[in-house]
Amino acid sequence: MRRPLASLAIAACHPVGPTPPACDRAVTITSQPDVDAIAACTALPALTIRTAATVRVVLPHLGAIAGELRVGPTVAVDELSLPALHTAGAIRISANGTLRGVFLPELVRAQRIDVAGNVELTTLSLPKLAEVGAIVIDDAAELEMLDVTAVPPTADVTVTHAPKLHVIEAPAALVERLTAAQSPR
Repeated sequence: MRRPLASLAIAACHPVGPTPPACDRAVTITSQPDVDAIAACTALPALTIRTAATVRVVLPHLGAIAGELRVGPTVAVDELSLPALHTAGAIRISANGTLRGVFLPELVRAQRIDVAGNVELTTLSLPKLAEVGAIVIDDAAELEMLDVTAVPPTADVTVTHAPKLHVIEAPAALVERLTAAQSPR
């Protein structure tokens, strides 16, 4: 059967299947069922992850958080992966006992990012982050890799107490500034 080109063009513009819903309330994750309940959300007003339970936080459709993303305290969350998140308000990641990796590969804009007291954190990956008020990383004794490739070299980025930080993906001027700040005096 031959379809007119116009109907093919229209069909190409619409996704197959239903569009994931945008959630209209702030969410606090304390268990895996909480994650599962919002797995199809594309946007949230705010998201808090605070739990002592083992929770795998992967939200593949979440593209925007209008307000704050707060992670912590947690004791059994090993990884935070928000592969579609492109915009967030403030991001605060603190007091997470087993968190090893934070992966926000599509994040372009955030008001501010604060990372503190995550004793096992080895990787912080924000490769597309181009607009941010400030990034403050403190008390990250195990942090080995920081990817802020798209952050402007003049951005307000501070890293303290991260003695194992050896891989910094960032503009050269920012890498020099962060490396100098980490050097023992």
